[in-house]
Amino acid sequence: MNRFSSACFTIFFCAASHSHAAGDPISFRDVPEAVKAAAVAAANGAKLASVARELEDGQNIYEFIAERGDGSFFEIDITEDGSLQEVERDIRWAETPESVREALDLFAPGFKPRRIEFSRHPDGHHVYEFEGFHEGVRVEVDISADGVPLSYTRDGV
Repeated sequence: MNRFSSACFTIFFCAASHSHAAGDPISFRDVPEAVKAAAVAAANGAKLASVARELEDGQNIYEFIAERGDGSFFEIDITEDGSLQEVERDIRWAETPESVREALDLFAPGFKPRRIEFSRHPDGHHVYEFEGFHEGVRVEVDISADGVPLSYTRDGV
């Protein structure tokens, strides 16, 4: 993905991620040093473009948006103690493995995701996160990289 121009990307990314992340934008100077260091390491040379803080299960999570040299973006989530929680990026349907697509169809027949994220976790497992509407309700479906359904979450249920 290229940069789209700064304004275009900002509109796209905010629209795509706003419903997913409820974090509040903060200044880099308000980020604890251990968190900054972990984000820089996880960025692996990519530029940290922005940061937001979100409260998840009583714990602050720092969500960094990083930009690679080719203009593509990804998200890095770091816990308050500086532990990497996950690295995720938006992907297209065509980038989703066939085994994962088949599992999604079995787990949620007819579901057509509006957004797909590929998430790498520090313990080595990978998850495909699908968001959209299924049977008229907003849902999130998580499928492991080996095609095992992990969760199906319906808003309000």
